[in-house]
Amino acid sequence: MPPQVFVANPLASAGGRVIASPFQFYVTGEDRLRIISVNSQTSVRVTFRWRFIDTFGKVQSNEEIHTPATNRTTGTNDYELGVGALLNLTAFASSGSPQFGQTFVIVQLIRGIGSAAIVMGTLLAGYVTGTQHLAWPGSPIQSSLDGQGALRTITGTTPGGGTEVSESVPTGARWQLLTFAGTLNESGGVAITPRLLGDDGAGVEHWSVSSEESVATNTFRYMWLTGLGYKVTAGHLPHTAGLSSEIRMLAGQRLRTNHEGVSGSFQWSAITYTVREWLEV
Repeated sequence: MPPQVFVANPLASAGGRVIASPFQFYVTGEDRLRIISVNSQTSVRVTFRWRFIDTFGKVQSNEEIHTPATNRTTGTNDYELGVGALLNLTAFASSGSPQFGQTFVIVQLIRGIGSAAIVMGTLLAGYVTGTQHLAWPGSPIQSSLDGQGALRTITGTTPGGGTEVSESVPTGARWQLLTFAGTLNESGGVAITPRLLGDDGAGVEHWSVSSEESVATNTFRYMWLTGLGYKVTAGHLPHTAGLSSEIRMLAGQRLRTNHEGVSGSFQWSAITYTVREWLEV
């Protein structure tokens, strides 16, 4: 059987030339790029650059700078493309120095304007930093819950005397608790045993871990550590207890302390904890 040759047809938008790789996104004047961002770091700007071929076969280079919100809320901008085809696109954090897990971006192809626009395709979705770019074509479409998240060490709020620690997962975030530490002073002469717990934000407890070590008329440092697989010898300082490696907390849930024993004469201070944080998009 003689060989067959399939000849490509020249494309009008490419100036009548044959293009080696077919365009996935040939667009009209009705189509736009939509940039969506969710971010938890201050002073971040995300730069988007793309190449575009118009109906005369001319390749254009374009750049837009998008400023995300800093409170994990969604930011959106739409940009006109014109008539032709999108060749490639890249996105990266051009300022603010976010670490991986702090700035999530989505790039969509839409038709229409504003809230009436419909999504025709998703080009990019993933986290960006100053050195880790997303690129289309090439980068996989990712969920904001993929990967290891951003490591955060947080200084907690010092409560008033006789009041327990209470820290909330911020809106737009998901946490995995890794460590918690605090200094507890008891001055009333009543032995109390602190415990660490998580609740739904309204007082319904999901889990709790007791330190099993009491304090009375003294000041002790308490630590809860993920993966600690043994009981620390009584009297060892700081007092240490283990946490499950899979304590996940949703926005609005709380990380709290409580104690066994009745004493109003206590004070928490020097509160720090470490979490992995993902952005909820």
